[in-house]
Amino acid sequence: MEKVLSGRYEIIRAIGRGGAGCVYLVYDKHLRHEVAVKKWRCNEKLSERFGCLTGGEKYQIHEVDVLKQMEHPALPVVYDFFQENGFNYMVMEYIKGVTLADFIKENGTMLQQQAVTFMKKLIAIIEYLHTFNPAIIYRDLKPENIMLVGDGQIKLVDFGTAFMLYGTTGSMAKTGTPGFTAPELFVSGCDYHENSDIYSLGAVFYFILTGKPPGTKKWGKKWELRKVTSRGIRKLIDFSLHNNPEKRCQNIFILKDELENYKRYEIGQIAKCFIKRFLLMCIPLVVTFSGMFVVFRESVNLDIPLFVKYGKSWGWNKEFPLTIGFLAGVLLILAGLYFLVANGGRKNQNVRIVKSVCLSDKKTIGLWVVALFCLIMAASKRDWVYAVDECGMLCKPATVNDLPTFIRGHGGYKKLIKNGAIYRPNKDIIIEIPLSGLPLGNEVVLKVVAEGQEGVYESRGYLIMVE
Repeated sequence: MEKVLSGRYEIIRAIGRGGAGCVYLVYDKHLRHEVAVKKWRCNEKLSERFGCLTGGEKYQIHEVDVLKQMEHPALPVVYDFFQENGFNYMVMEYIKGVTLADFIKENGTMLQQQAVTFMKKLIAIIEYLHTFNPAIIYRDLKPENIMLVGDGQIKLVDFGTAFMLYGTTGSMAKTGTPGFTAPELFVSGCDYHENSDIYSLGAVFYFILTGKPPGTKKWGKKWELRKVTSRGIRKLIDFSLHNNPEKRCQNIFILKDELENYKRYEIGQIAKCFIKRFLLMCIPLVVTFSGMFVVFRESVNLDIPLFVKYGKSWGWNKEFPLTIGFLAGVLLILAGLYFLVANGGRKNQNVRIVKSVCLSDKKTIGLWVVALFCLIMAASKRDWVYAVDECGMLCKPATVNDLPTFIRGHGGYKKLIKNGAIYRPNKDIIIEIPLSGLPLGNEVVLKVVAEGQEGVYESRGYLIMVE
């Protein structure tokens, strides 16, 4: 072999060999820096073996076609391509670093959190390939093709088996690395998809945690992982390494989400999520039943039934007053029913609605909720005063000889009791009559008349004359 290629690339040494050819470290005399040159024979059979579908051209270079279109810091840069003496040569960036296989061999396996961080970077690279237009299936992801460079960065090398997916599945000759390549790719004329790379990602994840490629036995894989990983990671790897492509994780976005949220499968996290969802689901029910309790409490305090029987059917009691407490209960019932019915029981939306009601920017609705809560607390007191007249409204009946009276409760505070009001004192009360309400120079008899369902009770009379 010549020591200088194309008159400008001076060979230093061989740095890699594989089924697709050799890779050399060379010195570029023009650019005056080291680059890598990949060499393989101009052979149509070899091209077909590694996915280089000729499409009528004898020497279509598939790897060059793939790499020259991509721009990503984790992928090698292609500088040049030429043919010489029956060989193809691709000049690309020389990546200084160590392969993942050598790193694990020298330093041992990674801890779970280190492995999770590493896999997030690797998944981001595969995500770029799968979202490329057209999508690129790497097909041979393995520790030997992953380079670790400075500052914790990683790079992918060797795109000789990569394939561009033009919107449909395709057929390929069997190729790959046992343990890291999806099983379906070892079948001639197989159908392949993006989740073939998902299998390889799961295998790499397994490798950096255990130091060995995944075995063929499902329980063997679980036993190895049980020593070093949590339940969520084991579930994710098992999902990625399923031999059946239809039951395997289907795309890179699902795998990415599973890795971001692997802790949700932990026992403590499961219990926490269950309790949280249960409580959030109860919010509409609590609001609804709170409103029902307020309405019921209002009816009991007023001693007026909400519904009465008209003939053979029951109906709304028209004499029931529209008090503030009653209206507050109705509002709570409507709010609870809105959460339950309008949103179809979707918990997340219910939570957002509750937050918007109680924690709105203007705080208006939130203040109303607080006010209603205070009203409920006040309604629970035994000395709450309700003023109701014969027509069921909060108004003072117009009577000619109405004698103004005032009542003070046991705390000494004046109670404004109107005609027809219901008052439930828990101690003695003081009834006051202003002298201005009594006729001057006339003798009057004062007595307390108590009328109830069991009869009329009267106190003794007091003869009074105001001069």
